Amino acid sequence: MLSVGEYETNVFMEGIVTIPVVHLFLKWFFLVFVVIAARFCERIVQGTGLYIMCVIIGWYTLVIANNTQVFLKLLA
Repeated sequence: MLSVGEYETNVFMEGIVTIPVVHLFLKWFFLVFVVIAARFCERIVQGTGLYIMCVIIGWYTLVIANNTQVFLKLLA
């Protein structure tokens, strides 16, 4: 998306998205962190891990939907 003229609106990610390897590493790191946190919470209170994963999946679904919408506007 950035290569066709779009820009990053998250000020914390501006410098990171320009380096794809760092961006990918950060995404994987965040995913591993969330999975570990969900498993840890699941051990303490049964069912909380599922809620954490649902929130993360919901968030990424919104991000994917937004990016798809932006991409489809570029194609039109």
